[in-house]
Amino acid sequence: MQKATKISVSIILGLAVFASIFTIIRIPYYKGLTTPENFFYNLAYIYLWSMVETSVGTIAGSLHAIRKLFSSHFRFDSTTGSSTTCATPFSGTNRATITSQSVASGERSNNWERLDDNEGSLGQKIHVQQSRKQAPYSVQSRSSKPIMSAQDSSLRETNWPTLAKYVSTHNDTYPFIDPSNADLSGKSVLITGASKGIGKATAIRFAVAGCSKIILAARSDMAKVEASVIDAAKKANRPQPLVRSVELDITSEESVKAAAETAEEILDGSLDILINNAGCLEEWKPVAESDPSEWWWTWEVTMKGTYLSARYFIPLLLKSATKTIINTSSVGAQIIVPGASAYQTSKFALCRFTEFIDKEYYEQGLIAISIHPGGIKTELALNMPQAMHSHLNDTVELAADTLVWLSQERRDWLSGRFITVNWDMEELENKKKEILEGNLLKFRMTI
Repeated sequence: MQKATKISVSIILGLAVFASIFTIIRIPYYKGLTTPENFFYNLAYIYLWSMVETSVGTIAGSLHAIRKLFSSHFRFDSTTGSSTTCATPFSGTNRATITSQSVASGERSNNWERLDDNEGSLGQKIHVQQSRKQAPYSVQSRSSKPIMSAQDSSLRETNWPTLAKYVSTHNDTYPFIDPSNADLSGKSVLITGASKGIGKATAIRFAVAGCSKIILAARSDMAKVEASVIDAAKKANRPQPLVRSVELDITSEESVKAAAETAEEILDGSLDILINNAGCLEEWKPVAESDPSEWWWTWEVTMKGTYLSARYFIPLLLKSATKTIINTSSVGAQIIVPGASAYQTSKFALCRFTEFIDKEYYEQGLIAISIHPGGIKTELALNMPQAMHSHLNDTVELAADTLVWLSQERRDWLSGRFITVNWDMEELENKKKEILEGNLLKFRMTI
């Protein structure tokens, strides 16, 4: 029941009680009217109580107008102390975050669609999280600090420090994601950028997990990688997988299309898992000092390459049972480091592109996940400025084993979302309900 309705009902019931009381009070005087000597005396009393009853009713019915009259001449303040305090219309955090959206089953939505204040399952709800800190732009008491400057460096920060600690973290592999405990027999995987680093390690760990068909895609020769993959399966007492190499220039449509046709022949028409791992890292420079060709080449590899891979391999994925794409993004999608505008914006765009794949194909069962592979001392990562090398503390096995864990079964609750391999996957899995109900781990505006 609305507040206004409750007040109206209370007033009506109150008037009814008053009317009953005044009627009872007047009864003896009505009887007195039959006595001639007291006629005018009793009549006066009847009029008196009638006027009291009318006055009470009039006042009760005019409470709303009386309140406005008083509020226009008097100000009520609950603050204490001698100092005058200005009104503070909003005293929450300067970054209110959309933390949940409820949508009807079978529907996908975003923050710009219909908003509703209903509590039903069909309405979308925006939950605003506020901290106890005063908003930098809210009006404060005269004795408080001045409004925050637009030049304050904290306004250029992101929420990555908080996001990074969503669950417990690891820098090396751990038992819960051990690929020797997985069973990927009968499954097929294609890995781009498989000649070295994370791609090579991932191929080896898929062999340890018993994956039956492994396709390595890269521009360079991969004979040694093939041998390492077969050897890993043997040491893990797994059946020898079918391992094939496909020459691939991820930025060339002709090359990607040809690789997809070759993979279709090798895999008998379907592909279970696609790992888009190819990447590029330009020399970091401020925008006005950067080389346009070098800057755009990073986007060519990261975005055009991932697009072409998805474009030509999705038809094969849709014919399989697992139907999983994992795109290698980066923590760079979540932070802003001066000089890294090409790398970090392309990784940011890759996360949204992953959401697009999920949006367009979830009804057909396709799962698309973007990941941060950790801070690993790969050849690519060492191209970063020396000051960033202190953050490269993770092992390549952590990334590879997490990719296997994500692929060993359908994780549709992570589709369209961004995760980091540093997170403890067991704890993350325990937050499945929270993630779905809050529609978390996606890029959203703050209000």
